Amino acid sequence: MRQRAEREVAPARIITVTSGKGGVGKTNMVINLGITLARKNNRVLLLDVDLGLANVEVLLGISSEYNLEDVVVGTKTMNEIMVSGPGGVSVIPGSSGVSGMANLDDEHRKALIDSFDTLQSEADIIIVDTMAGMSRNVIGFTLAADEVVLVTTPEPSAVLDAYAMIKTIVAEDDLAIIKLLVNMCDNMNHARKVADRIVSVAKQFLGCRVKVLGFVPRDPNVGRAVIGKIPVIEAFPNTAASKAISRIAGTIVDSTMRSVPVKRFSFMRRLADAFGVTG
Repeated sequence: MRQRAEREVAPARIITVTSGKGGVGKTNMVINLGITLARKNNRVLLLDVDLGLANVEVLLGISSEYNLEDVVVGTKTMNEIMVSGPGGVSVIPGSSGVSGMANLDDEHRKALIDSFDTLQSEADIIIVDTMAGMSRNVIGFTLAADEVVLVTTPEPSAVLDAYAMIKTIVAEDDLAIIKLLVNMCDNMNHARKVADRIVSVAKQFLGCRVKVLGFVPRDPNVGRAVIGKIPVIEAFPNTAASKAISRIAGTIVDSTMRSVPVKRFSFMRRLADAFGVTG
């Protein structure tokens, strides 16, 4: 069991957003929460580490010439591939359609990890968008985060996969801060019962405390925004999903402000530890 040691103070707060399965709206949450947090006077950086099927850029309607693949091969730095997104966020684009990026060897993974250290002073909040599932890359980025936002839906298979993700994270780090976000809720009362059940089972069988971050209702305007490649928080700011996302962003800000400052290793060092990279 990995135990957290005292860390050096890091400028940025690292929030990794992940999911046990695809199709739960994880990247949509990353984008819209990021823009909402930027509106609250935070410097926000969206870090897309889906190394095989990155889609933050697609959903934002932007296009960049370079991405993480260029950093891994050593032709560009993190700052050189960083692009501006809507709503005042900055974006580090992931790679898409490059199968080798999803399964980096130790040498290239170390090159990628080393490059992350330059991002620490670029933002107040770094939101990391992982690929779905429980690959080594996903778990590494969850273990390196200050907190993990786990996105699920009330659908039974999504709930089972969310619990499996919690179990996997806690097996590596029983001090991990995990917050549950339930998306695409048709019935809010049912969604609350689902969330409470996940929290209860995690506490009973894993001995960990999962916090419920919030709920986002199913909203047809989200699909319209995706088709238009405009974040729903900008395209339809008064719709039900946008209002829910704004409330959740407010909760994130409040929890950050209430947090007692701690000493912590840099993001790079935590990633290296999580991936077992040395040298």
